[in-house]
Amino acid sequence: MIDILAMFGIGLVGSIVWVLNPEVSSVVYGDRGWHPLLVGLLIGSGQIATYTGLYFGGEALAARWRWLHDNIERTRTRYQRHLEGGYLTVMLFSAIIGIPPPLIVAGLAGGFGIRWSHVMPVALLGRVIRLATLAALGESLLDWFRVDVLGWLGLS
Repeated sequence: MIDILAMFGIGLVGSIVWVLNPEVSSVVYGDRGWHPLLVGLLIGSGQIATYTGLYFGGEALAARWRWLHDNIERTRTRYQRHLEGGYLTVMLFSAIIGIPPPLIVAGLAGGFGIRWSHVMPVALLGRVIRLATLAALGESLLDWFRVDVLGWLGLS
């Protein structure tokens, strides 16, 4: 039970505090024998909780900072027809590859008028794909790098 909460917490905090890296944690938990999809779902869900806060915070920032609001409105006016479909594609790519940072893409989605119910499932899907893949490769990656991550973190 503690590992389940730890994985969610790593996703929640690790999205902002780089020391608790979700990707490295996925590799470690995969190496410890956790099912890759469970690792992806737990850590990814924590990240989506953080992204949700930034999504609603991004709306508030756009309302507060005139320059940001003006840039968002200019972009929305120019690309309105393609914005939602294109934005969701960028969100999926970002969540899987990490470029642009999914934290930023999720944070700006609210300001662009993209619905939370559209962007966050796409973000979760992408994060689960990324994190589950890393968890599945956990033992192989650790062997390849020949790093005792568990010992280094004081977990073995």
